[in-house]
Amino acid sequence: MIAKRVFRRLPESPGVYIFRDSNANVLYVGKAINLRKRVEQHYSGASLDYREEFLREHAEKIEVFKTRNETEALILENNLIKRYKPELNVMLKDDKSYPYIKLTKELYPRVVLTRRLMSDGALYFGPYTNVAAARLTIKELRRAFPVRTCTLTLDDKKVYRPCIDYHIKLCNAPCAGLITRHEYQNNVKGFAAVLKGSYKRALAGLYNEMQQSSKVMRYESAAAFRDRIMALEKLQTKQYVQLPGWAEFDVVAAQADSGVVLHFRRGALVGREVLKLKVPAGLGEGKLLSEFIQLYYSSGRSPGETVLCAVEPEELSALQVWLKTKNHRAKIRMPRNKLETALVSMCTANLPPSYTFAAQDLAKQLELSSPPRVIQGFDVSNLGSANPYVSAVCFVDGSPFRRAYRVYGIKGVKGQNDFAMIREAVFRHFRHVRKNEVPRPDLILIDGGQTQLRYARQALILSHEAEQAVVSLAKREEQIHTASGRVISLDRSSAALQLLQRVRDESHRFALAHHRHKRRQQSLVSVLNGIKGLGRARLTALALRYPTVSQLRQASPDDLNKVPGISELLAARISEKVAHFGQSRLSTRKFSA
Repeated sequence: MIAKRVFRRLPESPGVYIFRDSNANVLYVGKAINLRKRVEQHYSGASLDYREEFLREHAEKIEVFKTRNETEALILENNLIKRYKPELNVMLKDDKSYPYIKLTKELYPRVVLTRRLMSDGALYFGPYTNVAAARLTIKELRRAFPVRTCTLTLDDKKVYRPCIDYHIKLCNAPCAGLITRHEYQNNVKGFAAVLKGSYKRALAGLYNEMQQSSKVMRYESAAAFRDRIMALEKLQTKQYVQLPGWAEFDVVAAQADSGVVLHFRRGALVGREVLKLKVPAGLGEGKLLSEFIQLYYSSGRSPGETVLCAVEPEELSALQVWLKTKNHRAKIRMPRNKLETALVSMCTANLPPSYTFAAQDLAKQLELSSPPRVIQGFDVSNLGSANPYVSAVCFVDGSPFRRAYRVYGIKGVKGQNDFAMIREAVFRHFRHVRKNEVPRPDLILIDGGQTQLRYARQALILSHEAEQAVVSLAKREEQIHTASGRVISLDRSSAALQLLQRVRDESHRFALAHHRHKRRQQSLVSVLNGIKGLGRARLTALALRYPTVSQLRQASPDDLNKVPGISELLAARISEKVAHFGQSRLSTRKFSA
């Protein structure tokens, strides 16, 4: 415990303080306008929450960094939290680099998806939490505003041959001189305007261009503009919510293990981010919001003009000053009217079900001694008796822990016996558990009914794990079967049931994905089997370049010759063999689990 005389030596200036334990591990990083008073507050009166109680018991040393003002202290605090990752600070669990849509600064700008923010004069839009959604946004917008994605360095001197994007109307081929620089820049401006939320302005520009083309009887051009208008209207209907006016809001909400931010730009909802948090127990809502906002905007994100919160964050004035370094117009406040209140309610509704609440509810329903942190799910995937596999997925604190995923190819079961397959997989899985290769589960979930559960119990008894908690979840009725024979029917809105469904669905997805991957590999091998000169190494190199038979069929001998180890003669043999392979046996056929 830190002696109180130490506090008297602390400076009465703005800065950052670090609490360390007896092993010099960082426990907590905080900031203050007055370092001495703030540190003394941690030790005065009754402890307010778990964090202060823990600090009083375990902190053995304190370090301080003086700064010129509170804003500098806030920035330094964020940097130190990211460096040390203290247990008692709020942390973003998935503080990764989110993708941005980038319009480069070139003579003929191009659109790319990037995770790196650079001071290169380019325009950046985002961040996007779903990469697939960002790619789809680019593709759909290019139908309305054809902008290139290629890496060619273009000028007005060198002319290239148009690529496939020109023929499918995703690019106007500036590389071939088929569009003027002025017209291309208009496309880029329209593309950027939509990403900023200016739908009406972009549509008005396209309508004007269509009418001008129609007046001078350039009907093909007018039809092209009509198609672009239809593509833009479709995208607007599909992806955006519109507010009256030109509001630029970030609406923020946070709870025990997650936070949500809705982005409104020029009145349009242009994005949503859901982030996992690690929050110390007992932290107040105002303090949680304050720390979440600091973490969120210290990761390269730019705030809107208004950051709306349901409650006022703690240390609002310092937070406000710091946020203005990101956007000089930014201000943080609570809702002032019905519309803003509705936006905050919508943001709060987007918070995922709290894992803590779901785990506590599940423990209550299953009569477990404590809420389960590690849940592992098993599912069988086979097609008849061919290629039987059982997947084992792992969730830790409600999130997939993919390093602990396993797939068990069934060895000791003949014929189609899903029950015995479950028994073999669970038995083999606990060998890995005992070797600490995967976490020990607090709960095992079997996809199926009472019979599948009984066979899983047999495996646990054989593994000397009879006390292991295990349940099964039947798909059709969504009923939970317990080892004691109870059948539990929960409401479909139950957080406990939804948690089990997420684990069950992930085990099914993983089993099916692995099964399809193996089928594709075997189909490719069966097609190429027996080709002289094609050994394991060359077959592997070929499969990496062309994973399916249909892709291999489309490759020319010249394309195959570019694969390492594939000679011209071998490429010709492969092309001939694939050409004679029956269309009905293509590996792109879908298989159900």
